[in-house]
Amino acid sequence: MPSKSDGVPILKVLTNEAFEFRVQQIKDHVESPKEQAIKKTKLVRLLREVSVNEQGKLLIPKDLAAFANVGPDTEVTLCAGDSHFEIWNRAEYERLHGLIAVEEDDDDLAIF
Repeated sequence: MPSKSDGVPILKVLTNEAFEFRVQQIKDHVESPKEQAIKKTKLVRLLREVSVNEQGKLLIPKDLAAFANVGPDTEVTLCAGDSHFEIWNRAEYERLHGLIAVEEDDDDLAIF
């Protein structure tokens, strides 16, 4: 699904469960049946079904790849979200976020 993060075009990849979660969020938080229908339609319009080939590569439709500035030789960064993961053009990600690491001394819960 095309999206933006920090103003940068990215792709969000959802599982079927993540899609169903979003639909349920609409049902739970939007009272008007008309507004529910509008939001569900918008969600479905944004989504594209993709597949993984025999080599384990995620096949991204060309128009979505162009939207996120991702080409055949582009390095990408994958970022985990709450119920999805994001595909970023690596140069854009590093321009905005740099290389993020947590120092051992700051990891008292040993989670990073």
